[in-house]
Amino acid sequence: MLKARRIIGLSITDNRIRAVETAPGGVVVGRAELALTDQLDLSQPERLGKELRQALRRAGLKATRCLAGVPATWIACREKLLPTTQAEALRGILAIAAERDFASGTGELSFDYCACPVAGGTAALLAAAPQRQIQQVLEMARAAGLVVQALTPSIVALAAAGDEKAQPAGRLVLCLSAGAAELAAQWPEGLRLIRSLALSPDAGNLVEALAGPLRRVLPLLPPEAPETHRPVLIWDLDGQMDQSQAVELGQRLGLPARLAEWKDLGLGTASQGELAWAPAAALAGLGGKGPAPLDFLHSRLVPPRQLPLKRWLVPAGVVAVVLGVALYFFWDWRATQQEVIGLNKALEGMRDGSQQAKTLVDNVSFAQGWYGRRPQFLAALKEIVAAFPDEGRIWVTRIDMKEDMQVLLSGKGINEDAAMALADRLRANPRLDVHPLLPFTQVGGSSQDISFAISLTIKEAK
Repeated sequence: MLKARRIIGLSITDNRIRAVETAPGGVVVGRAELALTDQLDLSQPERLGKELRQALRRAGLKATRCLAGVPATWIACREKLLPTTQAEALRGILAIAAERDFASGTGELSFDYCACPVAGGTAALLAAAPQRQIQQVLEMARAAGLVVQALTPSIVALAAAGDEKAQPAGRLVLCLSAGAAELAAQWPEGLRLIRSLALSPDAGNLVEALAGPLRRVLPLLPPEAPETHRPVLIWDLDGQMDQSQAVELGQRLGLPARLAEWKDLGLGTASQGELAWAPAAALAGLGGKGPAPLDFLHSRLVPPRQLPLKRWLVPAGVVAVVLGVALYFFWDWRATQQEVIGLNKALEGMRDGSQQAKTLVDNVSFAQGWYGRRPQFLAALKEIVAAFPDEGRIWVTRIDMKEDMQVLLSGKGINEDAAMALADRLRANPRLDVHPLLPFTQVGGSSQDISFAISLTIKEAK
């Protein structure tokens, strides 16, 4: 555990480095900033470190220990659901998983993981970061006169900041900066997800740009407990979003959402407009809480240094690792066997006699008639799909297509204008004959989405 002395939180992004120094108790005593350019970046760590050292001196920052935070774009994560096992066996299983899951190989990446108990076993978030960039950060810090105590994603520090008792169900933490967004899922049992979100430059506003990527990420959240009870805390570092937009984004996602404030860090006070320093301050605050949830300098995949062991303990440890790996494969084999048993039961239920056989023959005959016209159906579907926009303002929940080329599209959209725009694009296609629109209906509840249905006929190709 890090000692309670002054420490610097060093937040590194693609275009700048921000540093915040805190005293014991989380009191912010100073801060510094250094902009990165094409001529001054991490590709020249020695020169960058000297410039950072000068910036720290000008700002009066005197601490030599620091926690370095890196962007989520550097990080690749995989979550592993495993049976309950001992820490040594878990380390061996995840070491094997690291070699299998990451194509770059263990020679080019640094790994760490955080594990937490879940229903039926253990959830382990395995994370990888490029060794070359980590080495550049260490060389820069050394040239700046700093000793890096831990290196972790900045979004992890924001997720771990504040009073855990105030959020008993956990929370989603969204960090916004110029042209970038990062997401972390901090459940009570531990860290469950880290993701860098790709924002669409064609979206009409920030809420629309965020809603699509977040809708695609939310289904990846662990299913053990409903995410509807977990709020979204939004750290807007550059002042791009107001409170009404945060509430609107939450309504789009079906989750409570609000903008974060400096007090959510659990540190000293700060005036309005200083949220840009929140990641660096959260990193400094993390230094007083013990080991970081993820630390690429002190990987949990590396066995801890121990005193010399008796000779019989070494083979005993090897046996424990082998047993843990065997337990993992046995658990995987048992799950496969259960699936086979379920499939056999389903197969037995299909043997109902001649009536089902006759139904199957009728269905096959019908499918054969459709198969001959398959290219026409596929070409028509391609033209229908081409009418949908890329930004995710409207989507289809069902397509009914009859043999006489009558089509009924059912779906949802964020408003009526999106549905009308889709209908106009369909009418512009000479191969589609769009019938008069059916009335729109509201989805209901807290959602502002609408339901729509569009009927059309696909004309025969001449």
